Amino acid sequence: MDRYSEKDNSHKVIGKEYDKVITFIGSEFYYGEDGILNGSEHPNPDYIYKQLLFQNITRAREKLCIVVFDNIPLFEKLISIKGGLYYK
Repeated sequence: MDRYSEKDNSHKVIGKEYDKVITFIGSEFYYGEDGILNGSEHPNPDYIYKQLLFQNITRAREKLCIVVFDNIPLFEKLISIKGGLYYK
């Protein structure tokens, strides 16, 4: 079983894989008019939210859980992509 270390972050997991991954998407993310997921500018110019998300979700071997918080428009868009199976 994989164990999470509180010292792990998006940068320290590059090149690693885990059976189960959970990642969080907040108000920094939005879908543009072109239908592409974007992220606002990160306070640290060396980081890009969209790339950090990609690093997180590509670590999952078996299961991926994405938690959307403080971002109802993004949540509704993701549910519509998924097919609306779990949200009414």
